[in-house]
Amino acid sequence: MSRRITVGRFLGVEVALDWSWIITFVLAAWTLVSLGARVMPNLGPLPLALLAVASAAGLFTSLVLHELAHGLAARASGVPVRHMTLFLLGGITDRERTPGSPRVEIACAIAAPLASVALGVLAILAVAIADGPMPRGFDDLDRLGAPGVVVLFVGLANFVIAAVNLLPAYPLDGGRVVRALFWGATGDVERATRWSAWLAQVIGWLLVVVGISFAFSTRGPGTAAAMWTAFVGWFIASAAAQGYEGVRIQDALAGVTASRLMRRAFVAIPADLTVDSAMRSFFAQGESRAIPVVDGEDLLGMVSFADVQELSADRWRSTRVREIAVRPEKMVSPRTPVVDLIDTLERVPVVEGVRLVGVLDRDDVMRFIEAFEMRSSREAAVRT
Repeated sequence: MSRRITVGRFLGVEVALDWSWIITFVLAAWTLVSLGARVMPNLGPLPLALLAVASAAGLFTSLVLHELAHGLAARASGVPVRHMTLFLLGGITDRERTPGSPRVEIACAIAAPLASVALGVLAILAVAIADGPMPRGFDDLDRLGAPGVVVLFVGLANFVIAAVNLLPAYPLDGGRVVRALFWGATGDVERATRWSAWLAQVIGWLLVVVGISFAFSTRGPGTAAAMWTAFVGWFIASAAAQGYEGVRIQDALAGVTASRLMRRAFVAIPADLTVDSAMRSFFAQGESRAIPVVDGEDLLGMVSFADVQELSADRWRSTRVREIAVRPEKMVSPRTPVVDLIDTLERVPVVEGVRLVGVLDRDDVMRFIEAFEMRSSREAAVRT
């Protein structure tokens, strides 16, 4: 099951949430409820809850704009963007290929923190203009009122987003700058990515240890700060591993279409075969995944062992496979880039019109990636 939940498109870029973003929402809401109860004790539970939700929504919007800045900078540099996924206090912009040079990588990396800083400045200015001098501390926040506190929180959150993403931990923006420097020094982007990811995981787990240690030794706002530190560290460590994996897949599948990796000699069930015959001929050996159902060369649907089990056994001899065939959730053309399918790929029919021309299987794709990496490693060894 995919960890990504698609929420929409912004400026032509698909935006999705990783399940870990739920932690961001809960932490942001808890922080604001705790802060609101302290600085505005006259607010009841419902206004505090609304305050927390509005602040979390502002944080979400800030993250989207942060990642959109990445996407726009990449596009301006000639690097197409497929989608972006939001994580805890950051995200990953999935580009179709690695930027052409370390200089382009640095330009794309710093665009997003600059956007976050600009948003933070605008929010702080809005509070200063609307409510006069900035608060001198927690005890002075109540004069801003709930809307002012939300805007102030969003402004400060943007500064935090910029600061966190400038940490030298790949795939954060600062880590991308580090990768660009490694890349420029070695001339090998794969090695630079690997070194940057290792460094990021060290930094991430150190932050986790520091955050947990302070969480048990502090009280009040310090506890919230410690928890944020630990979760940011966890995000960095996990994002580094995923980011490196994504770059590996992206490099291996660059320019590779379904026609190259699909199986042209594939198993398919004739539509007029009885379910009983299909069970004995195709599923008796333990195959559980869906198999294409064809009428001549035309794809009618897919049938899996689970689909057969839903039909009463006493009807197997009288029922044709075409009657239980299920329309596949996804069909692709031979020209579809394989990298666009990798997140949800299991077994996908490849069609031209309605004619089945091949089957793209996840196992075949993963073997291709492994072979690409082995070949790249040998070539790198020869160069050195």
